[in-house]
Amino acid sequence: QLWVTTPQGIAYYSNGAFTLDTTMELKTLVFDSLDRLIGSHFEFVAPNVPVQNVNSIWVRGNGNWVPHQISQLFGGNGLYMKNAVKTASNDIVVLDLNGGSYFKLIQPDSFSYHPLTLAVNRGKPYKIELDQNNRVWVVNRTFKEVFSTQDSILQPHVVNYRNRKMPEVKAKGSRIMVLGETELIHAPNTLTDNGTLEEEIDINSIRTMALNDGPLFQQFFEFPKGSIINGIYQANVILVTKKINDTSFQANQISPYSNNFFVGPVNQVSGLEGNWIFRLKKQEILNHQNNFNNPTYQMPSSIANWKGNGDVSLGMAAQLAPYEDLNGNGIYEPHLGDYPKIKGDEAIYWINHKNDIEYHGMLYGFNRPNDSAIHQSLFLSYEIFNRSTTFIDSAKMGMFVDFALGNPGDDYVGCDSLENVFYVYNGDGFDENFNGLNGYGADPPFLGVKFLNDSMDGFVQFGIGAGQSGDVRYSQDWVDYLDGKFLNGHEMRYGGNGLYGTVGGPTRYIYSGVWSELNPIGYSQPNAPGDRRGVGHIPWFSLQPNQSKTIEMVIGYAQVAGGGQLGSKTTMLNYLDSAQSFWESNIATSLYEPLKTDESPFLIYPNPTESHLVVELKGFKSATLQQPLQLYNLQGRLIQEVRIRNRRTVLNVTELDQGIYILRYGNQVQKLVKQ
Repeated sequence: QLWVTTPQGIAYYSNGAFTLDTTMELKTLVFDSLDRLIGSHFEFVAPNVPVQNVNSIWVRGNGNWVPHQISQLFGGNGLYMKNAVKTASNDIVVLDLNGGSYFKLIQPDSFSYHPLTLAVNRGKPYKIELDQNNRVWVVNRTFKEVFSTQDSILQPHVVNYRNRKMPEVKAKGSRIMVLGETELIHAPNTLTDNGTLEEEIDINSIRTMALNDGPLFQQFFEFPKGSIINGIYQANVILVTKKINDTSFQANQISPYSNNFFVGPVNQVSGLEGNWIFRLKKQEILNHQNNFNNPTYQMPSSIANWKGNGDVSLGMAAQLAPYEDLNGNGIYEPHLGDYPKIKGDEAIYWINHKNDIEYHGMLYGFNRPNDSAIHQSLFLSYEIFNRSTTFIDSAKMGMFVDFALGNPGDDYVGCDSLENVFYVYNGDGFDENFNGLNGYGADPPFLGVKFLNDSMDGFVQFGIGAGQSGDVRYSQDWVDYLDGKFLNGHEMRYGGNGLYGTVGGPTRYIYSGVWSELNPIGYSQPNAPGDRRGVGHIPWFSLQPNQSKTIEMVIGYAQVAGGGQLGSKTTMLNYLDSAQSFWESNIATSLYEPLKTDESPFLIYPNPTESHLVVELKGFKSATLQQPLQLYNLQGRLIQEVRIRNRRTVLNVTELDQGIYILRYGNQVQKLVKQ
């Protein structure tokens, strides 16, 4: 017989017609090896409630539905039954969404309990399948990922063609089938190269994580570490681009909350991929440098598997993650002493892509417990590559942040246009707990994001829902927000909320200076605190094919005892300013073997400069003609190289973008600021 589940009941086909049984409402049906029909509800089974009163799992035999006694198996934890499937060995398996477990029918009428443990904390199993080797495969409920068991632990697999919907996983012969939103993905079910999608960092007083295929932080940006209080819900890089012959812009994503980046570099491969996110510590790299040729040395997997090179036969770039190439052959060879190049004392590095734009991200920090500014900050770097063959004549990048400062429902936001900072603070002097989330209590902190190597071109705060300051629905919406406008091109103006109650002319910075949510000039009352999110953005730029652009940021906080609602703002800005000075002195120049003494062998002036730069060598001799003067950007790429022929040399830097550059002469460096 053919059986069909419907919202009204169970229908079965007999004698040329369907008969509807309205006494049963089940979500999944499957026949067992005894030709009995197994059905389960898609509903919660409350703890310690007799199963005959809940009727969650039913077995139909001899024309009757019989409730199955499973209440003793879960010991009061509660069940949330989803789907029932028949395995290759004719077993019946029913998945429990709530407890992360499944039940297997042992003929004729008892179920065995099998717990499932996710290797990473990423939601709960949603759909289940057992392959011919009794290996369990599930679709993750929260992120629509594919997991399979390895030593009784569910390990994630990275699906290259990821969509917002991934509802099914099926085992068929020697293949695993994954149903995406618009395609069917398949791979051998013997696959063992499981990919990691996330890593945590806790080098200082901030504990958080990076995710390789979606937003950063994932409701987990804890500070101070161990407090179980978070400051950010999610954050994401937003990029809009237009190629030279296009008439419209393309956004890398519409929803900043979606897991729609593809892991790994731009490539020509479909299916399941390996690991493209790594957590490394500086001490591990130093140990590798000193012991790589020691026969007893055990190389960490993050160093051994570092993605220094791409497979060009699969359409990847030859050079990917940065590394020290000791023999200069362009091949990452850790067994010969090559090692990853990271920033900070600990870093997470990942590579992903969307369309033909490739993203190399690094989240890093320092162990400096005696330096509050560095101890309470994490640095974030994005290098964006144009992997197409077409010139991108217009590109704009922004950092979207959905703040959630303790209690997420009572926040304010603002920015400081002169300091290139946007920030969040509490709507009053006490941050309460909310729905199981811990608040910061009295004297709540300020948390800010500061752009380091680019000016902040603007900051826009927008809300939830429709309207000119609501959710993004189209690529052009992101273009507007990243251009300092509200939706439909409505320019932001000074005062009120930037859209209504305005009293001044156009501005790109909402709530900057004396204009704040506490003082919304044009309104007689402060804004009502609430859930806040927004995007800070940098100026427009362009990208030639295979050219890259790096954006550097720092995220930091301050909380001053007795400061009340606003007492931490100045300290936060000072901390972020100190973090920038630290970054310029220790990160921007560390790639170029910085001078170890206080005295440099050459002078540069004026610095900063808008057009021309004078370079004056000390102790100039003709023998130094072999030494070129080199100008690098902060990504380590050579911009200019000039042969020194006189004691004083003039460089024309008019065409350079504003920012920080490095001048190198031999093994000595100087920092140049181009205005």
